[in-house]
Amino acid sequence: MIFPVHLILFILCISPIDSIPLTTACHTIHVYQDAIFCAPFTGNSLFILDNQGKMQPITFTDNANYRIQNIAVTAFSCYLNNGRSIEKYYLNSGIRETVFKANDITSFIITQNEEVILSERQKREVIFLDFMYTPRFIMEEVTVKDMFYADTIINLLLQNLILRCDEYGNVLKEIPVLTVARRIFAYGNNIILFSPGGTHLYNIGDDVQKIELLHGVRDIAEHNNHIVILDNHGTTLFVYRKSDF
Repeated sequence: MIFPVHLILFILCISPIDSIPLTTACHTIHVYQDAIFCAPFTGNSLFILDNQGKMQPITFTDNANYRIQNIAVTAFSCYLNNGRSIEKYYLNSGIRETVFKANDITSFIITQNEEVILSERQKREVIFLDFMYTPRFIMEEVTVKDMFYADTIINLLLQNLILRCDEYGNVLKEIPVLTVARRIFAYGNNIILFSPGGTHLYNIGDDVQKIELLHGVRDIAEHNNHIVILDNHGTTLFVYRKSDF
């Protein structure tokens, strides 16, 4: 079912309530339970922030030039997308295995059942993997810019459309969008679009709300009652109240 897009823009300026400096510039962030994980675009380690805000490295390879497009963390492992494969690093044993290979993996998510779903740009596919990491379902003819998983809903950002799907690939809702954006973030029923390097977000609801920030944005994550934004330099985490959005 396609829902109409609203053209009214409400502009809102918000300020962070806290900031956390990072000693290593990072490209992407991910929150698992109460822990914040950060990863550079290239490197042999990702980092977890301790209670003092210090970055503790988790080294998963000897290759200092390993490319990290995005990450996902579960109780016992970390998944890494290097653009050509999804790899799984076991936090306790230090073993790393290849989950799936493709030519151009733009994004991926891990469901609550720890199933992998990824987008392949060249083939214009969204691939749903089973527990053996073999394709169990493929959505075809979809060029996905980005995807985000929240509350069992898979949010797919296309050129002029957001698809909200369940974990079996059933489309629950289609939302036309006129906003130009490269990334999508969601929590609950809230959908936020943004482009790395920009200084504003778009909150897609009954109306489109443009949110102006005092800094650039590279990535966004949900942390309890707060929204954490990695700035465009990758050197600072800015903390906002959810109620500000």
